[in-house]
Amino acid sequence: DMCKAVDREMDIHHVRLLEKSGGRSGHFLRDDTGESES
Repeated sequence: DMCKAVDREMDIHHVRLLEKSGGRSGHFLRDDTGESES
């Protein structure tokens, strides 16, 4: 959200959620096995 103040037309690529807590679904911790998705 803060980046749009610098560039409203930015592109963000290759982002993955590693960990999340709170909310309805509770805690999430990514099981990173090193395998890439195709």
